[in-house]
Amino acid sequence: MIWHRMNICVGKIYAECSSNTNLLSEQLKKMYPDLKVLLISGYPAEAFADRGGGGPGEALLHKPFAPKELAAKVREILTESPNSQ
Repeated sequence: MIWHRMNICVGKIYAECSSNTNLLSEQLKKMYPDLKVLLISGYPAEAFADRGGGGPGEALLHKPFAPKELAAKVREILTESPNSQ
C-alpha cells in the first residue's frame, strides 16, 4: 500500500452539518496525526461553539475572504509550531 503525506485539509462547513465535519476531521487525523485542518464558513464562529473545534492544528476562516487571505491562513497553519497550539 502506498501512503501519501497529507499536510492540510481545507473544507467548507455548514452550521447544520458541523458535527459531520468534526467526524471527518477526526477520521483524517487518525490516518494523518500531524494533519492541519482549515474550515471555511459564512456562519459566525458562535454557530460552531458546540462542535468542539479549534483544537490543535485546526482553524476557521470566515467568508468572504480574498485569495491572499486564504493563502496567508494556509501559510500560518502550515508553519505553526506544534508547541504554539
